[in-house]
Amino acid sequence: MSFNNRNIQKLLVMTGFVFLLGCAAKQSVVEMDPALEAQQLQILKEQEQFNYALGLIQIEGATESDLLKAKEILDALYESNSAYLGALINSADISLKLKNLDQAKSLYLDAIQKVENALKNPNQTVSVYNTMFSVHIYNQLGLIERQQGNFDQAESYYRQALALEPDNPATIKNLAILLDLYRGKLAEALAFYVQYQAIVDGPDSQISDPKIKDWIYDLKNRLPAEEVGNE
Repeated sequence: MSFNNRNIQKLLVMTGFVFLLGCAAKQSVVEMDPALEAQQLQILKEQEQFNYALGLIQIEGATESDLLKAKEILDALYESNSAYLGALINSADISLKLKNLDQAKSLYLDAIQKVENALKNPNQTVSVYNTMFSVHIYNQLGLIERQQGNFDQAESYYRQALALEPDNPATIKNLAILLDLYRGKLAEALAFYVQYQAIVDGPDSQISDPKIKDWIYDLKNRLPAEEVGNE
């Protein structure tokens, strides 16, 4: 199961509300009083804030001011209720986009801990999205560790993402680049590049990457002939 960034953001944003609206629905079976109605109205108000923040993130050519405003809204929502896992992950994404690597890493680590805790409670609606969340978070952590020069840790995060979703194109591409340019594991990198190419060139693919052919050609030229033949 693969998602582009926009689909990920939409699902991340929705999850907190699925969880909280589900709780409200369960309560409505046993009671319908002004307090419950007020709670539902508050949830809808917070959903509007979520949607507004998402709109700011998705603006074409979003400015730093747009992203910071969205992050302010998301952080406030998460602070008000830690069930808003989507707010936390989107906030981390913004931090990464703004190159605040340590801040982004801290938020992602908090998020992955929340996901792991949700795994222990399968009755939570949010657990439906655990694989998608985990793959996204591990990929982002891998990017951060690579940028900070921690290549062992970056590879570990990518491989954790790959174990959860072996055909995720973002993970395969990120791991291939790491192995190629930073780890010197050229034969393995080539195998991942070829796997990535098969996915993006497939009939059902919604993404394209014209650079992949050049990457494969270049890497084959850098590999000993016998290793290329074994690929």
